[in-house]
Formats: sequence, structure tokens, C-alpha cells
Amino acid sequence: TSARAKVVSVAIKDRGAVLLGGQRPTGAYWYDPRTCHFVTSSYYAARLPPWVQAFNAKEPCAAYVGRQWSKLRPELDYAQLADDDDVPYERPPFDMGRAFPHPVNEIIDPAADGAAREELRYAAVASSPFGNELLLHFAEAALAGEDLGSDDVPDLLTVSFSSNDYVGHGYGPHSQEALDMTLRTDRLLAELLRLLDRRVGRGRWVLALTSDHGVAPIPEYLERLGLLAARPDHHTFNPLTARRAVERKLAQHFFGKAESAAGFAGFFEAWDRGTWPFVYVNHGVVDHLPGRPSFDALLGIIAQEIESLDGVARVYRRSQRAALAASHDVFEARVARGWHETNAGDLLVQLQPYWIDDPSPFATTHGTPYAYDAQVPMLLYGAGIRAGRFHRRVAVADLAPTLAFLLGIPPPPQNEGEPLVEALR
Repeated sequence: TSARAKVVSVAIKDRGAVLLGGQRPTGAYWYDPRTCHFVTSSYYAARLPPWVQAFNAKEPCAAYVGRQWSKLRPELDYAQLADDDDVPYERPPFDMGRAFPHPVNEIIDPAADGAAREELRYAAVASSPFGNELLLHFAEAALAGEDLGSDDVPDLLTVSFSSNDYVGHGYGPHSQEALDMTLRTDRLLAELLRLLDRRVGRGRWVLALTSDHGVAPIPEYLERLGLLAARPDHHTFNPLTARRAVERKLAQHFFGKAESAAGFAGFFEAWDRGTWPFVYVNHGVVDHLPGRPSFDALLGIIAQEIESLDGVARVYRRSQRAALAASHDVFEARVARGWHETNAGDLLVQLQPYWIDDPSPFATTHGTPYAYDAQVPMLLYGAGIRAGRFHRRVAVADLAPTLAFLLGIPPPPQNEGEPLVEALR
């Protein structure tokens, strides 16, 4: 039988491995913070392959727990290149502290019962540069264990370094921690390139580097610099507070008082941080409202009330999705691409620039169409890639057809991107 291509995805987050691995990968593996083992789902395999079992048997977190995350380049003036080290608006996870060095310890919750006490036992490892280091070691084990790149049939290895995301959430993009994480990621990528040269062979591999999103500056940091006016809420939008306020306004609109009629199910099916930025409206309420408005008319009224709230730039309705997808407005097009046809909500809330949805327990977050969220790196390197820097707007969606072009295969059937031919030899 002829050799078949192998697809192996490894990640800290489960969704990173699942999304990048596709529907039928050879294997998809992610980090379990309870055990510090890499795991998979029964969708992919009934049991872990021997090479993953062997990696887990070495108890990989033993090398990191109890250590401290110190600055990689202490000779650099981090304060000149980034924010102060210890600022009150950072929200470090897992008792890691606001200032260097950061302790990386096991997390045991004595208040929880049973297995829940250790659910996040090794989460601090993944929230530090050690998480990326651990993932690189696992990627090396995957290269050897699956014998990737050993024949003339191209294989695909995807590696999702998620520790950068955790650091961005906890400390913000202008922090010394984000700076140190970037310096360490650069070295880690250099190590990955050397590893590919050793295992696969120089000139026999291609690397594509990009990201799923950026991260918003911490609003309090911008207030401190005078770039945003200081506010008691520090430009954070709390969906639960907003929901209660809009419920009261809608009750006043339809029932003439601040609360709904007795037995009324409420206007919203779901609207909280878990559904953000979407609002799910209760479809059955129109039958219980005076005048029995159409559902789309109700959405218009709700959208108007949400748009009147502080921090809201615009509210979109599901019925507008097709028009948004065809729009030449970059924000509207981004909104449409983020709106799943069947699973997403009835309304989508877009905040004003530099506002964030209430990020507790994080310092900041992402999820807007603005440049600080949407602009990510795109780097190609290796066989068939032309050296150079190309200054034009491209999309992450362009990556798949570019790799397909390099491989000499058709692009994905629902491809929306264009091959970046100027970057190819």
C-alpha cells in the first residue's frame, strides 16, 4: 500500500488541537491541567498511542513545579520597553503574583470536593512560559512517535502555543510579562526550526506561523497614560448588569412598569459572559407581549435599548448577517465571519474601541473587530518560500490555499482565501 499523509495536532487548549487537526487527523492531543498529561478524545482513538503514554509516564510537570518564572534577559531594561513590573491592574492567575519572579506551584483547592480539588493542579505551568516549553517537548515526541516527515508524502504537524494567551489575559500586552513571553517564544521557535532540520532535514519542511487573535490593552493602563478618560468602571462592560438594565427598560416599554407581568418568561434566553458577544432572545415572548410584535421588530427594540448603554458602539441583528458578509466595511465583514449561521445568538454587541466585556478574573481580553484584536502575524518560512516582507492586507484565511498551492492540491471546498503567491518561489 502507498504511504498516506499524517496529520497530528498538539496544543495546550483542547480547542486548539481540535480545530487545527480537522475532522480526521492521525491524532489530536491537548494538555490536561489536572494531571499534566496530554490527552485526547474517544472521537479520535480508544486509547493513547505508546509514544504519548511514554511521554506522560515521565511526569513532565515535575521539571517545572516549584520553579520561578524569572526574566529571560535581566540585562535588558524591561521598564523602558514595557509597563512597570508591579501595577494594580494586573490580575495574575494561580497565585503567581504581579512582579517578577513569579512562583509556579501546584494549585489544590481545599474547598472543593473529590477530584475537583485538583482540577487545576498544574494550571500555573500552562500560564507561564513553561507551558510552551512543555508543548515543544511534546511536539518533538510527536515527530519521533509518528515518524513525521520521514518519506516523500507530506505530513502536517500543528502546534498551538496557548501560554501566550494566558499571559496576555493576566498581565496585558504592554506588561513586562508579555515582553518576556515574546522573547522566550522567539527562542522557542528557533529551537523548533533546529529540531525540524535535525529530524526532517534542512530544506524539506515549511513552517507557517500565525495567531487566532490579539489582545486589548488593559483600559486602566490607557487611563494611566491619559489615552482614555478615567472612569469608575474602567471601560468595562458587564453583560449581567446590562441584561438587568435592559430587562427593566423592556418591561417599562411593554408593560408600563419596571418589572414584567406575572408569569412572564423574560426577554432573554441567555446573555452573559459565556455567550459574549452574542445575545440570545427568548423566541416565545412575542406571543405574550401587548400588540404581539414580530420577532424581528422585538429584536429592533432590544437592539436600540442595548445601543443606548455606555460603551456600546453598535448592535447587529441576525437578519443583517447576509448584508454584513457582503459589506466592504472591514468591521462589518469581520462581524459576519464571526457569526455562526445556526449556533450564534440573535444579536451581536460591538463595544466601543478599548472597552472590554467585564473580564474578571482577567485583566483584559479579546473579541472585538478592532486592529489590536484582529491584526495578527503571518510568517512563512522554509522550502518554496521567497525571502521578503510584503506590505499588504492579508487574512488568516489565505493560509490554507497558500499551503494547498505549495502542496499542489486543491484548496478546501469552502475556501474564502487567496494563495499568497508573491511569497512563493
